[in-house]
Amino acid sequence: MNCPVCAQPVRQYKDPVQSGRLIRYCGHCGWGAEKADEARNDLRDRLEDHSESSRPQLLWARRLLAWGFSLALLAGPYLWLVLSVGPMEPWVHPTYWLTMVAYVGLAFVLCPRPDMEELGWFGGLIDNPFSHEDDLNRFLLALLIFLLPGKVVCYGIAEVVNTLRGR
Repeated sequence: MNCPVCAQPVRQYKDPVQSGRLIRYCGHCGWGAEKADEARNDLRDRLEDHSESSRPQLLWARRLLAWGFSLALLAGPYLWLVLSVGPMEPWVHPTYWLTMVAYVGLAFVLCPRPDMEELGWFGGLIDNPFSHEDDLNRFLLALLIFLLPGKVVCYGIAEVVNTLRGR
């Protein structure tokens, strides 16, 4: 379909609020753009109405859960190390915490994204000898699983920072 004003091809925007409704607008002259903008603003308003900030009890429950997991993932192995091994050399304590800071920093920086369709034969159970991508994707999946506790700690730290900022 062409624009009735400038005869250029029109673009279509599928309205997510009213399913099945197509909004046509011209990117060249702006014909119909106000309807597309209204639909986008309606969607934004609906998403803001259903955001977590409108339900503070869920927001606080999520924050407490994130704080608890972060504390357990950071201090749990340390307490197990101290209680099970007994007296340790003085250098072990700061080394543990520096290692955890480095691990959480790596989990924050690295974001491996394996292609789950290319893990090998039978969902990654058998190596595909004709492809090197499955080896890379299995490594990325293992790295993602390894970094997952650090990402949970990063999420908890972000929630603490957001709470302190008042968000």
